[in-house]
Amino acid sequence: MLFRFTFALVLTLFSIGSCPAQSGPTQEFLDSIERQVVLEEYVHTAEYKPTHIRKALHSIEILKAETLQKRGVNHLEEALLLLPSVRYDYDPILGTQLRLRGISSANVAILIDGVPMIGRLDGAIDISQIPLNNVKQIEVIEGPLSTIYGNNAAGGVINIITCNSQKQLWNLSGSTQWESIGVQNHMLNTGIQTKKWYVDLRGRFFKYDKYPVDSLRLIEKYSLPDGAVNTRAKYPWNPKNQL
Repeated sequence: MLFRFTFALVLTLFSIGSCPAQSGPTQEFLDSIERQVVLEEYVHTAEYKPTHIRKALHSIEILKAETLQKRGVNHLEEALLLLPSVRYDYDPILGTQLRLRGISSANVAILIDGVPMIGRLDGAIDISQIPLNNVKQIEVIEGPLSTIYGNNAAGGVINIITCNSQKQLWNLSGSTQWESIGVQNHMLNTGIQTKKWYVDLRGRFFKYDKYPVDSLRLIEKYSLPDGAVNTRAKYPWNPKNQL
């Protein structure tokens, strides 16, 4: 009995002595403003609700806005060039069409904040016409997702996540870009943030002269029976005049 009584007394004293060590806030958490919380990365597209990238069933590539800004990306075509699984088919009428792991763009869904884009021509969307001046991140999901996003998602999904808030009450910003190869990219952004809603207005002018002005080049335009107009550029060469 003496042994049992001594053992119980020691446990009681130990528990009483250890309680004050846990009471009261520590100095580390007194000021919550200085605390930094690193949130884990989530994917918006892989499932019905945001899912952690490690729990997603498909292969996922994410392009952050910081990466796009450092690379000087202007539209979706240039952004997807950073991924090894994407290839392009160029058409003079239909524009740029992508291939995701060899699957044509007719089977690749393009979404903006989870909403499918419309305006397909011959089953594809010209991705060179999609600007990225309000993008938070781009999610590229490889694999069949037709059960969630329809028959256009048999090969994969490209989801463009846009910014839906701002820190300032009112914001006005702009940027301009000129390149010697004939690229002009001018953007103007404005937004108003209140407690209940957020309004964002953005404008963009983009021009790309793939073939700069050349006095020696001859440009010909000719019409087709279906009403289309084609343009052809060539360098004429006459041996009698050139030699």
